[in-house]
Amino acid sequence: MQNKLGQVKNSKPFRLADLIVYALLAGVIVLLFTLFIFVSPALPLSKVYADVGNAELFSYDFEKGALDLKDVQGVTVSVTESDESLSLVIAFEGGGSNVVVIEKSGSARVSEANCSLSKDCAHTSPIIDSNGVIVCVPHRLRIYASKEFQPSLG
Repeated sequence: MQNKLGQVKNSKPFRLADLIVYALLAGVIVLLFTLFIFVSPALPLSKVYADVGNAELFSYDFEKGALDLKDVQGVTVSVTESDESLSLVIAFEGGGSNVVVIEKSGSARVSEANCSLSKDCAHTSPIIDSNGVIVCVPHRLRIYASKEFQPSLG
């Protein structure tokens, strides 16, 4: 027993084999992270959806050029259409608003917001493929490109 305790005290904390295993594990983790986060397949944008809270507000089908607008309590939407885009002014009962611009060529963005001083959702990159999402937390507005991805705001 005393001999084994002495061996443990005198041994190095990490052997070469241990370090090789740790390096391989770190490499696998970096590879998986890269594959799932940075190399996720981005399909062309075919539809864009918008929810307020848990209620669907609208969807726009780029292939058909069709806007499907739903009634949501406490939310008023006015639509202005041009040859190239749709502009949706989303007004909330509490006084806030967002302007969502849908380019018929295949993108969606928030162009204006009055929800906070920083107006983060208006500075978010436009949705151009199936991985896109824009969230305006104070208004509980979320705009996303894939029905499989529905970000929750609680």
